[in-house]
This record gives sequence, C-alpha cells and structure tokens, in this order.
Amino acid sequence: PVTQGMISFISIILRCMLTILGAFTLLASTGFAPLCRGLRQLGAPRILITLMAFLYRYAFILVDECQHMLMAFRSRRGSSGPIPLSTWGVMAGQLLLRTFGRAERIYQAVLCRGGEDPEFVSSRSVITGRGAAGGLLFCVLIILFRCFNITMLAGQCARSLIP
Repeated sequence: PVTQGMISFISIILRCMLTILGAFTLLASTGFAPLCRGLRQLGAPRILITLMAFLYRYAFILVDECQHMLMAFRSRRGSSGPIPLSTWGVMAGQLLLRTFGRAERIYQAVLCRGGEDPEFVSSRSVITGRGAAGGLLFCVLIILFRCFNITMLAGQCARSLIP
C-alpha cells in the first residue's frame, strides 16, 4: 500500500529536483558572469555575489586539485584500483591544504588587479534571443507550477501506476 508518508516523501524529492533543475536551467541559459551582473543590477548584496563568485571559482579548483592528486597517487602506486581507506584522511588533508594554497594565490592575483573580477563588472548586459527565450520559458514554468499543484498530480499519477 502507498502511505501518506511515501507520497509526502516523493513530493519533497520532486520539489527539490525541480528547484535544482530550475537553477541549472537559469545558469545554463544565462551563464555565471551575466547572472552575477544581473543580481548586482537587481540590488543583491555585494557580499552575496562575491561569495557566489568565490564558490564557483574555488569549486573548480577543488575538483582540479583532486584529479591531480588521484593521478599522482595512482601513478606512484602503479595500479588503478580503489584507494585504501587508510589513506583517505591523509589525502583529504593534503587536498584541503593544496586547494587553500592555490586559492590564496588566485586571490592575491585578483587583489593585484584591483580587487574585483573584471568579468563581473565590465560590460553591460544585452538581451539576446536565447536569453529572452530562456527567461520566457522560466516564467511560463513558474506560472504553471504556481497555478497547478504539480506534485499532487505526480502523486496521483504514481498512485495510479502502483497496483
């Protein structure tokens, strides 16, 4: 039997997935730098935009350093098997230290340029056809989700599929 708790769980998971999908759609159709410029023009706090920019930049640094460490570990070990559990702690600590060091060097380079990333403040935004279509699609989806209870409809559909 399908319980009320299962339907609530599926509803929450579906809402989370739709929220993440909406954020990824906005990011994919707009791009990160125009999104930061748009947030600045809408009056979002400057510290929020700076934190988002640092998080975006340093996430790629973390992944890059992790890939380098794994390649170095597997090169020294001579095999591509799983990493022993005893070395995970050492590798995590080294990854954190290497990432902090590289992030500090990047931050110093940003300070040498004047303290701001020129990509986020330089040019004015121009609305393109792709951007307008993405914005229109986003607005239509928001109105659709506001007018109709999509999660309830999905729950009813799931309930009808389960015998």
